[in-house]
Amino acid sequence: MSCTVEKCTNHVCSHVATDSLCSPSGNICKPSKCDAVAGCKQVDISTQATLIDADTVGNGSFELGSKPATGWSEVGKYWLTRDCVATSCIPGSNSTVMKASAGKVLAWLGGVPDAGVGELSQTLTLPAGTQTLHIQADTSFQTQKNIAANADSFQLRLMDAAYVQIGSPLVTKSAVDIPATGARPWAANGIDVTPDVSAYAGKIVTLSFWSSCDTGAGSITDFYVDNVRVTATICK
Repeated sequence: MSCTVEKCTNHVCSHVATDSLCSPSGNICKPSKCDAVAGCKQVDISTQATLIDADTVGNGSFELGSKPATGWSEVGKYWLTRDCVATSCIPGSNSTVMKASAGKVLAWLGGVPDAGVGELSQTLTLPAGTQTLHIQADTSFQTQKNIAANADSFQLRLMDAAYVQIGSPLVTKSAVDIPATGARPWAANGIDVTPDVSAYAGKIVTLSFWSSCDTGAGSITDFYVDNVRVTATICK
C-alpha cells in the first residue's frame, strides 16, 4: 500500500512519506509506519525487561536464602523449599526423591494430609510502558487420587497493589487434572502465559503461586514449582 503524498512547491514536486495513510496495526508496540520505499510496514518499538530469572534477578530458582527464599514471601505452613540431595528429600509427599529443576532447591505447595492454604509470592514493579508479562516456570504436579472428591487445587494469580486479584487466575490446576501415577517428571515451562498488564504499567503487582488442599490421608497432592522467569514487554 502506498503511503506517500505528492507535495509541490513552485512547480517542483516530491513524494513525502506520512504514517497517517497507513492502516492501524492493532498492536501498540508494533505500529504501522510509512517507508517511502517499502510502503506501510509494522515497526517494532518494544523492549524487554527481566523481572525474575533463575539466577540473578528475583531468585526464580529459590537458591538464595532459606525459608522463605530471598525475594519471596509465604503464607501458610504448607509451603517449603527443600534441598533435594538425599534419597528422601521430601518425606510425606508422593515422591521419595524430587530433585529441583534448576539448582538444588524447589518450591513445594501442598504435600501434607491436612486442610490448608499455602501461597508463595513476589512483588514486581512494572516499568512504565509495560504491555505484557511473559511468565514461565517448570512444574511437577503429583497426586494420590485424581478424583473429583479430591479438592486439592493450584493457581497462578496476579494481585494488584491492594492485594486484590486481577481478573481470573492465569493458571488453574486441580487434582483431577493430574495423572494419579505417583512421581511425575518436571514439565519444562509447565507454566507459560502472557497476560496483558498494560492497565498496571508503572504500578506494583504481585505474582502469586497459591494452593489449597483438603483434609484426607491417601489423597495427598504435591505442587512443585521451580525455575520461575518473568519478562516484561515494554513499548518505548
